Amino acid sequence: RGLLAGRPDALDPVLFALELRRLPPGGLRPARLPDEDGLAVLLGRALSRTPVPDDGRAIAVEILNGTGTDGLASRAAKMLRLRGVDVLAVGDARPRARTLVVDRVGDFRRAETVLETVGCPDARAVTRMDAARAVDVSVLVGADCADAFGPADAPGP
Repeated sequence: RGLLAGRPDALDPVLFALELRRLPPGGLRPARLPDEDGLAVLLGRALSRTPVPDDGRAIAVEILNGTGTDGLASRAAKMLRLRGVDVLAVGDARPRARTLVVDRVGDFRRAETVLETVGCPDARAVTRMDAARAVDVSVLVGADCADAFGPADAPGP
């Protein structure tokens, strides 16, 4: 009916179902939702057609090394700081194949900005709000982007 009425978005649920079928068993994991106040903010930002105004403050980022390569998070932090990103913390994460840039505050623009700054074509951005973290964005570096931050024996800036 929707297509006959000229609504191309009527096909979205079917396309979504087809995409879900492509996922391997166990490929879906529940995301941690924020509390009620944070959920309202997230949904408001996601469903609104008006862009969120830029508040002008720096994007606070943490870099987590999921490659097992010693010092990679520190090298990534140095590189991102040189590109104007405010890196507050570095640490380790579970080993991972793909780099993930995680929006922690419900402002996906910040995650997209960091994703572009990282410069790894295979990296992806997602929203997983977490009020317990003191950052806007987490970068979980995976094996796919380890080379983007230079070799382990590269001199620091």
